[in-house]
Amino acid sequence: MFNFCGPDYTLGNKVWELKPISYSSGPLNVLAENQLSSYTSGGSPFVAGTGVELLGTDLMGAGAMFFEDAYYEIVLYANDHSGVFYYDAHKMTAQNLLNYQRAVDKTVPAINSGSNQSSIRSCPVIN
Repeated sequence: MFNFCGPDYTLGNKVWELKPISYSSGPLNVLAENQLSSYTSGGSPFVAGTGVELLGTDLMGAGAMFFEDAYYEIVLYANDHSGVFYYDAHKMTAQNLLNYQRAVDKTVPAINSGSNQSSIRSCPVIN
């Protein structure tokens, strides 16, 4: 479950913190790890989850969201040794959005990409 005060995501007694991809290294990563630690220390019933525990859940897919008159592709990246996970957002063109919708709805055929006529399928991938 997503929360707006406290840990960003909880599942049972496990907690995770969601941060922009810019927090994946350096001093910002230390801040993120410290924030997560504040939820799991001092007699808290929570323990930090790991990225591996999130893989295969609905949470770890990519998605599209509408924000300030544009669609953005949102991709989540799990951290396999920490309860901090990261997101990245890319503004989608109208064509990207159409490809994404067709990839999600498997009943809609892929579109052709102009001169080379190769099929385009925009499939969410987590690296």
